[in-house]
Amino acid sequence: MLPAPQVPPVLLELSAHVSGYGITVAKGEQGDHSQHLSGVPFPSNRSMAVSSAGAAGRGATVAV
Repeated sequence: MLPAPQVPPVLLELSAHVSGYGITVAKGEQGDHSQHLSGVPFPSNRSMAVSSAGAAGRGATVAV
């Protein structure tokens, strides 16, 4: 269970990323081995920007 009433966007992005591997596996089972990664990148540029801004606001050094 999550403490927030809504699913955080970063968790939704992770779920989409993991689900993307289902497509990759299905293609592999049909003999198409041209793709080995999820079609949904993670972390997204948006997630990285939000994480960097949050860490910078706490005085942390962020390497991107």
